[in-house]
Amino acid sequence: MVKPKFFAEDLDFIRHLGDASNWEQAEAALLHFRGVSLDHKSFWRIGLKIRVSSRKAFALMQELLDEEAKSGFATR
Repeated sequence: MVKPKFFAEDLDFIRHLGDASNWEQAEAALLHFRGVSLDHKSFWRIGLKIRVSSRKAFALMQELLDEEAKSGFATR
């Protein structure tokens, strides 16, 4: 059985990435999450890949920030 706190870091990463309004904040969230992920290796996270993909999440954030920059509107 997976403990509820198992995904706490993943959820924190998603929250911080969602709150990021510029590249520096997004990169800080990514670097922190990658560091935490390295500290919490497990069969579930590494073997079965039951986790948030920092690479895919950051690519999505990059796409969103690029779209915001192109539109010329700052939402934050």
